[in-house]
Amino acid sequence: VDPMDVDEPVSNEVNEKARAQALVQERLKKYFVQLTQGCQNKGCVYSFCASNPALTPLGRSQAAGIALRLATLRSEHFCVANSPNSTLEPPFLNLEKLKNMVQQSKTPGGDQRQILRFVGQVFGVSENTNLCFLKQPTQIQIGSNNREYGVDTGLDFDQVKAAYDIIQSLSDGVKNSLRYAFSRLLNDLRLPVNYNQLVRKIEDLRQLQLIWEYPYLEDTHKEIYGPLLYCTGNLPEWGRKVFMHRWEAQGKEAFEKLLGSIHNFITLRVETAGDSMIVNRDAFVTKSVQILDMLFTINMKKQWVHRDAFYNNVLSSSIDMKDEYTAWKRPSPGTFSFCSCPFVLTPEVKAKILRVESMIQQRRERQHSLRMMQMGVVSQPFLVLRVHRGTPHLIRSSLDEIDRHSISDLKKELRIKFVGEPGVDEGGVQKEWFQLLIAQIFDPRFGMFLEKDETRLHWFAAGCEEYNDYRLMGVLIGLAIYNGVHLHLNFPRLLYKKLLGMDTSIEDLKELDPIMYKSFKQLLAFEGDVEETFDLTFQLSYKNEYDMTMTHDLLPDGSEELVTSDNREVYVKLYLEYLFDISIKKQWEAFYKGFSNVVESEAMQLFTPTELELLVCGSSELNFKALERGTHYDGYKADDDTVKIFWEVVHSFDIGQQKNFLFFATGSDRSPIGGLDKLNLVITKNGEDSERLPSSHTCFNHLLLPDYKNKEKLATKLGKAINNCKGFGLL
Repeated sequence: VDPMDVDEPVSNEVNEKARAQALVQERLKKYFVQLTQGCQNKGCVYSFCASNPALTPLGRSQAAGIALRLATLRSEHFCVANSPNSTLEPPFLNLEKLKNMVQQSKTPGGDQRQILRFVGQVFGVSENTNLCFLKQPTQIQIGSNNREYGVDTGLDFDQVKAAYDIIQSLSDGVKNSLRYAFSRLLNDLRLPVNYNQLVRKIEDLRQLQLIWEYPYLEDTHKEIYGPLLYCTGNLPEWGRKVFMHRWEAQGKEAFEKLLGSIHNFITLRVETAGDSMIVNRDAFVTKSVQILDMLFTINMKKQWVHRDAFYNNVLSSSIDMKDEYTAWKRPSPGTFSFCSCPFVLTPEVKAKILRVESMIQQRRERQHSLRMMQMGVVSQPFLVLRVHRGTPHLIRSSLDEIDRHSISDLKKELRIKFVGEPGVDEGGVQKEWFQLLIAQIFDPRFGMFLEKDETRLHWFAAGCEEYNDYRLMGVLIGLAIYNGVHLHLNFPRLLYKKLLGMDTSIEDLKELDPIMYKSFKQLLAFEGDVEETFDLTFQLSYKNEYDMTMTHDLLPDGSEELVTSDNREVYVKLYLEYLFDISIKKQWEAFYKGFSNVVESEAMQLFTPTELELLVCGSSELNFKALERGTHYDGYKADDDTVKIFWEVVHSFDIGQQKNFLFFATGSDRSPIGGLDKLNLVITKNGEDSERLPSSHTCFNHLLLPDYKNKEKLATKLGKAINNCKGFGLL
């Protein structure tokens, strides 16, 4: 018997596989013909049809490769007008058609299955989706391939909203069909080779815009919202402008909701992934941050939310500093650095990045010194300054010591040695040096900085010509940043804007001199006769350090030029330019030279003026509950009676006493970036109950506390220690 004549059962699995292969082969042939021959319709809108004028002509091998890829997709991209004689129109939906379909479903024998199928057919395919809900029914291609067309894709947002309201009132099957179609469309778009073909012109953005208008996106994090963020974040600049225009037009409330939903997505994704995720390599996270960049640009113009609203604490705390620093400093194709979108990073993370950079520079200088020493050349691996106490010896000796070192030496780790005194600087000595030096520099008798009566803020004294001392002040701020020391400074935010090279404005005067600010605002807003009422010229007068009246012309022959309604804005601009720049030009140049000699860091550009002030000065907001949470114990436990009464006493202090305690224990009365819990205060048991006072090692934020047995005694001893300390103790 011929074995070929014997019927053998074939498994269902084999049959299904054969049918699937046959279907792929059939689709492959159709796509190949469509890509090479087209449908002969010159107005074809389908992305993968040779008759579409936007499609670059393909060779046979190229067409075969694209056809093979399309054949394996879940969604179809067949051109419905695939012959010259076809009268079919692409399936699309508008509000009128949807209403008619809903009405038909309510007739006897009708149901919503037709709507369900049609929704899936239309919204699962890019080309079909792009034809839905247009302002003009015939508006198929409004911009062709011209990406400079503008920001109007032709989508009718009122129609879209009404349609979604109708669909939401239909069966769960219809709603699920819509969601599944969106998911299928977005998953196809996520493939780079598809994306480049399906998002080439402004009309192609309708599909993404239509999904963004869906009011229930936050319920679809995994299947729709994540892929939508990915595809939108992947847009080129011309596409980003379209979405930014739409989001700005939607107003403040919608903007805040969108910002919150993107933060929620990032936070949920990072928290769900846990420690296994490298956040700057996760495409969904990085594309979401790029959309936040679009929102940040809008907010820079509209000022709808405070800049802090863009911080993402969960993301910031999940960043691997080494990986992020490498991605930022040595970028490679496909890598992303959050430093390109610094608004999302908390000040604490930015400070860590700067600290990493300073440590790398310090280590580099230390290694160089060691190599020089091996070659027999005398070199010091640290920046050691040997200074004298007292006025004016401290300033003069500090300046002489800094001048004795090269610029590269200033980037070494700092060590301070007070001449004639014992002690090794492990951090505490340099804190005292900074404090003493700052106190002398800002002494009114020294005349370098003037204190504004209304604000108690300091600004440069225009008449002081001690330019080397200004350079020393700049060096001090730079050294403090690089060595992690907070300075007690009362500069306006204007100074930090100038350090970052940012433009200044009249709003910067508000903090420095609110009376002058108010006067200028009144001048600019005045609706009457400015010339007669204010009687101003383009010449200003001021008192110098010798109480002599001086003048300065804002324009040539300024005393002859009257301020009028037409030129008052020029007057204010030139006046501010004089106050902020011209009058203190030499002082500022010396100050900035000192600062930049120490801080030559790209990381500085990550900071805002407010964040830079926080980095230099720390925060005056003190949360002692946070300090308690972050405290570690040596010889004690958190639930020991002495520890409990200690915190009861500290929490009962007024703000002045709390500052004294911080200064006693850490050498600074300010909170670091991130809060007092970041101080990592250590409380060590220093013997049994005794008459000794508490002591501290400010170098290490280390408090030595005897085991006092009652609250009254602890409060008395601690009060004496913190209120009568001068400098710090050395062991």
